[in-house]
Amino acid sequence: MKKCYLLLLLSTLLSAGAAETVPVWEGLFGRMKTIAVCAPGLPGKSSEVDLALKNLREAGYKVKLMPNARKNETSRKMVAPDLRAADFMQAYCDPEVDAIWCVRGGSGSIQAAMRLDWEKLRARKIPVIGFSNITELHCMMQKHGAGHIFTGPSLTQLTQCNARSIAWFSRAITKAAQPEIQLKVIRGRDCSGYPAGGHITLYQRTYCAGNAYSTDGRIIFLESPRSNPYKYAAKELELLRQKGAFDRCAAVVFGDIKGKVQEVDKVIRDFAAKVKCPVYYDFPYGHQADNFLIDFERKVFISADGKLQVK
Repeated sequence: MKKCYLLLLLSTLLSAGAAETVPVWEGLFGRMKTIAVCAPGLPGKSSEVDLALKNLREAGYKVKLMPNARKNETSRKMVAPDLRAADFMQAYCDPEVDAIWCVRGGSGSIQAAMRLDWEKLRARKIPVIGFSNITELHCMMQKHGAGHIFTGPSLTQLTQCNARSIAWFSRAITKAAQPEIQLKVIRGRDCSGYPAGGHITLYQRTYCAGNAYSTDGRIIFLESPRSNPYKYAAKELELLRQKGAFDRCAAVVFGDIKGKVQEVDKVIRDFAAKVKCPVYYDFPYGHQADNFLIDFERKVFISADGKLQVK
């Protein structure tokens, strides 16, 4: 009995050791080789950045850390917009860089975006990955026809995501087939379109300021980490509606909206009653462990009964 116990313990330890040798993010970016890391928004938390960079390097990717990407991590104060814009331009224009991954969101990406040279950025097309406050940068990119937008886990946020979100991330980047997602239906109709959207607050702010691309024919994905949906999401959706954002869109799909379930449900249903487009919710996207990366250049198809497919 004692011998069996020892053999079982040894087997467990060996299995654990073998698991540790497998990179957490192995194959995350497919055949890409060099990932640039920059912080268009706020600085990240040092321990989270350390872990994310470790995961990325252990997975076999070369990391190009931009000069100011980790500046002010101790104080967490915003880095000067000119420096953040310079980092982004340096990463984007580097022919060795295959993709840019934003450290986090926070605030301030619009300040960096306003300082970018869009003519130079249109000269090539590489993935720019991030979400939350990076919505403002993504909106400007879409408006100016620059880059390849992916909204979803930032560098540090992916360390907090679950296994299926990491798997979805890799398939999105490598354009592999994605599993079908069953959405909840408020108003269903067969529809298709390329994505737009992001963090409701930032999307509303940028769209209403005229710094976002037309929503005509687009499927708008929206999420919000703000815990009072009546105070924030409801008002921001109304401002977007008044500005015409939903007049000719293909559909609206809600990801995670923070708040009490009954309040969130009411906000979504009240919104749906004011628009004519299909409205769905419960897509795994937002400030949570279930956060699926959305490729703005990959067409989305949704059936009337809420089955979502990415082609």
